[in-house]
Amino acid sequence: MLIRVLFFLLILSQGQAATVHLLILNKITAKKTPLTLKDGESVPIHDLMIRVEEGRHERDSFDGSIDFAVLNVFLNQEEGEPILLYQGEICSSTRYPQPPLEHSLYDVMLDYIED
Repeated sequence: MLIRVLFFLLILSQGQAATVHLLILNKITAKKTPLTLKDGESVPIHDLMIRVEEGRHERDSFDGSIDFAVLNVFLNQEEGEPILLYQGEICSSTRYPQPPLEHSLYDVMLDYIED
């Protein structure tokens, strides 16, 4: 009986999207703008379009729990298609190398992920 209940809870948890909390840092003013997205959501902020593909937790023997999010960040233009600035994972730990976001004014940082 216990195994059936655990299996049912596992199936229910698979269908829920994680909530990803990001911080958008303005490099000139040093102000951080919080941004909250669910998996699969997109939102325009400043001249960027940020889309979260997936958020997940992993265990690390040194840091404990570490959050990862797969992002696509586009530069919105007044005319034409948006330009892809970043595609890949960002991490809540500085111990994991990440490719930088190529934007002169903004940095996108992962704050945390909640299920």
